[in-house]
Amino acid sequence: MFARKFLIAALFAASAVLYADADENPRPITSYAESLALSDAEFAENRPFEIMGQVIAVYPNRTVFLHDTSGFFEILFDKAHGLKAGDVVSVKGHTKFKHDTSCVRDLIGDSWATKGTAQIPQPERATIAALAEDMRNTRFVKVHGTIADAFVDEIDSEWNYFILKDGASVIHVAVADFGDIRKRLADFIDAEVEVTGAAFLGHAGFRRFIGPFLRVWDESCIHITRPAPKDPFSLPELEDLSSIGAEKVSAMARRTATGKVLAVWGKGNVLLQDRLGRIIRVDLADPGILPSCGDRIAVVGYPESDLYRINLARAQFRKEGGVTKLTNEAESVTPESILLDDHGRQMIKPNYHGRLVRITGLVRALPAEAGDERVFYIDCGKFLIPADVSAKPEIASELEIGCWVEVTGVCVLESPNWRPSMAFPRIERILLVPRSKEDIRIISRPPWLTTGRLLAFIGALLAALAAILVWNLSLRRLAERRGRELLRSELSQAEAELRVDERTRLAAELHDSLAQNMTGISFQIAAARSARNVSPEAEDKHLETAERMLLSSRTELRRCIWDLRSEALSEPDFAKAIHTTVQPVIGKAKLNLSCDIDRSLMDDSTAHAVLRILRELAANAVAHGKAANVWVACEDKGRELRFTVSDDGCGFNPSTCPGQNEGHFGLSGIRERVKRLEGAFEIKSATGKGTVATVTLSKESKPL
Repeated sequence: MFARKFLIAALFAASAVLYADADENPRPITSYAESLALSDAEFAENRPFEIMGQVIAVYPNRTVFLHDTSGFFEILFDKAHGLKAGDVVSVKGHTKFKHDTSCVRDLIGDSWATKGTAQIPQPERATIAALAEDMRNTRFVKVHGTIADAFVDEIDSEWNYFILKDGASVIHVAVADFGDIRKRLADFIDAEVEVTGAAFLGHAGFRRFIGPFLRVWDESCIHITRPAPKDPFSLPELEDLSSIGAEKVSAMARRTATGKVLAVWGKGNVLLQDRLGRIIRVDLADPGILPSCGDRIAVVGYPESDLYRINLARAQFRKEGGVTKLTNEAESVTPESILLDDHGRQMIKPNYHGRLVRITGLVRALPAEAGDERVFYIDCGKFLIPADVSAKPEIASELEIGCWVEVTGVCVLESPNWRPSMAFPRIERILLVPRSKEDIRIISRPPWLTTGRLLAFIGALLAALAAILVWNLSLRRLAERRGRELLRSELSQAEAELRVDERTRLAAELHDSLAQNMTGISFQIAAARSARNVSPEAEDKHLETAERMLLSSRTELRRCIWDLRSEALSEPDFAKAIHTTVQPVIGKAKLNLSCDIDRSLMDDSTAHAVLRILRELAANAVAHGKAANVWVACEDKGRELRFTVSDDGCGFNPSTCPGQNEGHFGLSGIRERVKRLEGAFEIKSATGKGTVATVTLSKESKPL
């Protein structure tokens, strides 16, 4: 029975150990499907994996596209040299979750071992529309379509992008920057191609909402079934599209149009009248090169519609030769005739788009000196009409605010093109586009004394007044600065005199203290000489006293010299002055300082005497009392100042402590200093209980 219970307990213990070990060292992931089943939190734990798969392709940026029994996937390697398509490999690595705006789940390969080679599986044929509806994560596919656009990825220099269209369906193709393909991107536009690559549901790095997209690894993935025309202007001409909707128009390939330029404005916007008389807005892909009004040009671009007309987007142009003379037969209109009906209600009339009109009004704002759009505004009463001179800013060079002008220009009704999210685009604004300097006639200039000039004159007067005030202020500051410099000079002289007085006083104090000590030493040595033959014990006692007096003199001399060099008296913060004076003499003992006395309450002589007293008391506490802590407290009691030094030393009996006759001058020196200050000195101590010494100075008995 006991053996059975023991066996059950052992099994439970072994199970617990195995379970704990399983938690600490999770089993490696063995397939791509298992990695998909992990939550983001689990993926972020750097879970290990060991997956057997076949290499489909190796990207230039060290990413490897593989296939195992559960699907197609990518693994990132630090170094992928030696891997090639067709290799069957066992890859070890770990998961990595990027906690940033991209939130990418990556498989990081740490090592691999080649197990052989095999034939690469054929890609699955798919349509762009089918890829958009298929919810499988990663696929190896071949897609047919027309390249509508090609450009460099602006956030990752290792990649380029193609826009692949198949009717109304569109997909992005990420193309690794292999060979010299970046130099030939424009050559692919309008080519029909079959693209073989890895299809993903979305999430291309930071482009979280790119939707389904393809990724290809070399030029063999792009098979051109019909090359792009060598001359893009040989593409079909824009036909009559009035019978189809805007959605179908946006799915069309590039078209061409030829005609004369009516207006140029904004950032690469051109209004073209083609040979059929249609008004076409052309949005140029390269706004740095613009045609001029009257030029005959050919354009090629992607048809789009704003529901009023067909426009050509991302277009290129070339001059066809010849310039059409600009007509001046403009229709004089008011903004009301374009924007209101006969009853004064809002009614924008789209038929004015592209017509040459003439408007009269007052200039309210001039074009900005920088930026893509140069616009001045004409006040026509109820409406403020913008006039765009972006193509030729010099047209408005003679204008000034307040001019009464007559402006001739092409009327443009700006409206965005149709988008799925903008099924009913609205006209955003009406603007006038002058064609040349002759289109702006200044009827009258503003009177000399305008509101602006009056304000400028008032501003100039205020500026002059401000200048006078500043001048007076600067003179006052100069006088104050000179006065401060003089005051500093006088203070420096007074400080020098005080320092001389202080050093004279310290020198006298040094002389007096050393003279007394030296006299006492002389007496003790003489007494020792007299007692040499009478009592050897008395001789030794006198010599010991002389030695102590000599040591005391050396200490006194050192402290006097330190006082001469110390800046403690010039320190406005008395607590800092105390710390500077006391700390050097207590060594490793801890100084606990509390001071609420203002330095201005004492003159230099009193402050020096107090610092000398506090230093002597603190030094005695450490030297004779063997104290580990010294407390210094300075209190302002209204009519008197109280200074207390206490310690946790061994203490002593004040009534029996040695004095001057034994070579100890510390306490007697303190009592003499306090007496000169007309203060009181009290010391309390007992053996084993530390010492408390208090000095009290009256504010009234003697100026401090």
